[in-house]
Amino acid sequence: MQKEESNISKFNSEVQSSQ
Repeated sequence: MQKEESNISKFNSEVQSSQ
C-alpha cells in the first residue's frame, strides 16, 4: 500500500511540474 501511494505521489508531482 505504501509503495503505491509513493508512486502516486511521484506521478502527481510530475503532473504538477508539467502544468
